[in-house]
Amino acid sequence: MLDELPYDFELEKIVGYIKNGKYRKIILQFPEGLKQYSTQIYELLIHEFKDKIFYIYGDHSWGSCDIPYHEASLIGAELIVHFGHTPYSMQPAGINIPKGIDVLYVPAYSKLEISGELMNKLLEKLVSKGLKKPLLTSTVQHTRQLAKIKSFLENKGLKPILEKIPGMEYGQVIGCDYRLVRMKGNHDSVVIVSGGRFHALGVALSTQLPVIQVDPYSGVVEDLEKLREKWLKERYSVIYRAMDASNWAIWAGSMSGQYRESLIKYLKKLIEEKKGKWFLFYLKYVNKAVITNLDNDDIHAHIITSCPRVPTDDFVIEKYHKPVLSPGEAIMVLTGKLDEYRFMW
Repeated sequence: MLDELPYDFELEKIVGYIKNGKYRKIILQFPEGLKQYSTQIYELLIHEFKDKIFYIYGDHSWGSCDIPYHEASLIGAELIVHFGHTPYSMQPAGINIPKGIDVLYVPAYSKLEISGELMNKLLEKLVSKGLKKPLLTSTVQHTRQLAKIKSFLENKGLKPILEKIPGMEYGQVIGCDYRLVRMKGNHDSVVIVSGGRFHALGVALSTQLPVIQVDPYSGVVEDLEKLREKWLKERYSVIYRAMDASNWAIWAGSMSGQYRESLIKYLKKLIEEKKGKWFLFYLKYVNKAVITNLDNDDIHAHIITSCPRVPTDDFVIEKYHKPVLSPGEAIMVLTGKLDEYRFMW
């Protein structure tokens, strides 16, 4: 059964970990894209451990910032097996993690190999733009493919770069951590290997260099310049609308990796320096419906400090009549430094 699955769920690693620990109740947490495989993994585990209770966590799983410690403590679960991510690279200080609950991270590496045809498409795109030193990045599912791409490009005379951020894998980026892309170096472009637009857009908004996406699922290699231009126009329109705001709603997140106290204090300071007023809200997840229910004329603009992707993704689709900003965008407004777009932080 496992051989037929398109991802490596590392069942032997999970089984060994459970056998070495004194766990009775175990939560299996899958992101949306992997939930379809949850029952298969569940069946394999209950067959292996007939004396243990497994739960498939049905709520959203946005990333490794979102570990359900509270829910685990309510049912007495001692282990959370978190699929699809590595440990959170931007874990805020001062978060009280409940004791007695362990977390095992299973990245779920894709078994999909980058084909020679796809690498040739990438090579053609780089050469056509005169790019010789691309920084190679990917989501964790495809990090195993980056060394292969690097070797291929080197054999063709290019000088690809493969680096890492501490606590992450070589080339890895996550939805709210693009420090790798912003690091100083001699790369002249960025290549992102990922499916869909979420991480590719994050890379594109984090640098002014050319960005090329390699999508191993669709087989498409694409320059993201037009996508970046479109999104920047959208975000700057929101930023300019917030320039006259004096009363701000600051939204703090209650997920295990999303309460950013130092960032909130900094934003409060900037607002107070401009003689403004702030209201502090606290919740697990913010969306248009939540803001609509709590909003009133006392609030001129909103800052989402929990997940900085909410304003740049959700509120592009579900537009709101008041500006909804990421922390980085709010800092641009409150400091008046608008020349360089500040993505997320």
